[in-house]
Amino acid sequence: MNRNTDSMLEDVAIAGGLRRRLEIRRKQHSKRTTQNRGLSEFMMKEITERAGLDAVASSQVTDDQLRNAAELAIKAAMEGYFSNMGSDTLEEARNLFMGALRRQEFKAGDFICRQNDEGTKLYVLEEGNINFLVNGQVAGSAGGGSVFGELSLVYGVPRQADVRAMTDLICWGLDTLDFRRIQGVVARESLKTSKSKIFTKFGKQASSLSEEQEDATKVKNSIPFSELKRLSVVGQGTFGSVYIATVDSRPNESFALKRMSKASIVDRENEKRVVIEKNALQSMHGCPFIISLLGTYQDKDSIYFLTECVQGGNLISYMIDKDILSHSECLFFCACIARALIHCHGKGFIHRDMKPENCLIDRDGYIKLCDFGMAKRLPCTVIMPNGGTEVVRLAFTMCGTPEFMAPEFVLSTGYDKGVDWWALGCIIVEMYSGRAPFDFDGDLKKTFKAVCLIGMGRKKLDLPKHLQKKGLEEAASLSRALLTKASDRLGGENSAEVLEHPYFASLDKDELDKHKISAPYKPKIGGNTDSSNFRQDGEEMEDEEVEQYFGDSDWCKGF
Repeated sequence: MNRNTDSMLEDVAIAGGLRRRLEIRRKQHSKRTTQNRGLSEFMMKEITERAGLDAVASSQVTDDQLRNAAELAIKAAMEGYFSNMGSDTLEEARNLFMGALRRQEFKAGDFICRQNDEGTKLYVLEEGNINFLVNGQVAGSAGGGSVFGELSLVYGVPRQADVRAMTDLICWGLDTLDFRRIQGVVARESLKTSKSKIFTKFGKQASSLSEEQEDATKVKNSIPFSELKRLSVVGQGTFGSVYIATVDSRPNESFALKRMSKASIVDRENEKRVVIEKNALQSMHGCPFIISLLGTYQDKDSIYFLTECVQGGNLISYMIDKDILSHSECLFFCACIARALIHCHGKGFIHRDMKPENCLIDRDGYIKLCDFGMAKRLPCTVIMPNGGTEVVRLAFTMCGTPEFMAPEFVLSTGYDKGVDWWALGCIIVEMYSGRAPFDFDGDLKKTFKAVCLIGMGRKKLDLPKHLQKKGLEEAASLSRALLTKASDRLGGENSAEVLEHPYFASLDKDELDKHKISAPYKPKIGGNTDSSNFRQDGEEMEDEEVEQYFGDSDWCKGF
């Protein structure tokens, strides 16, 4: 992996073994973090501008051996990348590989790679024979036409074995930097070449908003800010706290008030993210499976979101307490989340941070999806550097929570609403088995490797034993239909088809929409200001002091 991704791996604190013992799980769960790194921008601006690879043309390289080596390298390192790209982009990638491969020779007895070393190169073996040795023991061999080292190049994992030349060798080598440059060019070209297809398929549906969605529309506040009384803190995040709030004029109701520090938002350059969250929540109005936005406000140092108060806690807390959920609970919760995502996608947004932590449970036991801070409108219009406007249907920013990230995030091939359905697949497996399918005790390289192998079509989901039990065949089928490569994923073309899966056959969808199905679990709520379901071990959360803000507030004028 490149340095940008490596630094991400070092920075992230991830929970390990979320399902071992209750106390350990609670502590570890608190470390789950959300990533929002501009990996695609780094690739497309920094790498491709310095690459000089655009000038490579097929007419410049005619060596049949080199072309064969490029074909093998593409198949090994980028298989599955081009399902959403045209033949022109594929041909350009082939030319780039041909321009980047370097011929190398080794003598019999030489070690090309050493086990556990950092892997920075892929090799295509043109002539000769090699042995693979694990802990000094021969584990396999290969001859001409073989490719090795691609796992380290693509996933950034250490070398898995020694590679020793048994005869004199002729190889073609491709290093990490050149591979990242090619990824960046492919990502950029996919935007260019897909323009006509995008307009054909989405022309009339495409949003008139820009990618940043800087819509200054003000939410109509039904409650004056001055009348809100903040009570207990029920949540804390990067930018502030969430409170239960009340107003004297509506004594039987309570609300959730999220306060976000302007200084923290600006320091982390998240102004657009906050505006997007507001616009996304406005668009979701009226869906009973998504939290309702009631108003937005601001003062000198903070901005505020006022939403309905969902007092049953979040799904992850319930999953931790239960360890493994019953089939009826999994079915019900999964159906609620699917309904929320179908509505979200229908409004032109993808959530991008689907996980149990962002699924609240209301007093009737129904799920309400929240936290749209990573949401993105797709398809959307973007302003190009030359001043022109294009409609795009794929995003490239790497963001979300690693255990729930779809392969498209990691491979930088571009993604759409299918990433939300992948995350739902992860949630399903975790509900049935008590452990997220790609949780490797905090080892992100193992996580990304496992995800990418599935995303490139080289491996299928390994179902946990709990999902292999008799009677759970449809649950297993749905999990595999969601946790697969993007081109085969259920819901990728039509979100509504997810609820048509046989897994949901026993569920009356109309009754679900009307909230007439009795939920398998209903939280205990003492009153309209009860916050006990958000407290761990009975501990009260403390309010945090807000840093003073001295900048301008033009970016949040819509609050």
